[in-house]
Amino acid sequence: DAFGPWSHWEPCSAACGNSTRKRTRSGPDDCDKNLMEEVEQCLTPACPAGCDSYPWEEVGPCDVTCGEGRQIYKRDFGSNVPP
Repeated sequence: DAFGPWSHWEPCSAACGNSTRKRTRSGPDDCDKNLMEEVEQCLTPACPAGCDSYPWEEVGPCDVTCGEGRQIYKRDFGSNVPP
């Protein structure tokens, strides 16, 4: 197989409303990008009226040094979010 394994799914692009997530894999340089990237809709609830989201913070450190671990992505919500 000329393709690498699929990455883990990235976090959803929003915690509420219309949101997507994607995963990627490596492949030959001359390959169609659509064969190396998958995008899907997230099942997120509707956003409450007057509630906006702040941008995602940088990903946190991995909680282990080897094997399977977790990294935390954080984003806050509130009113009057700066652009």
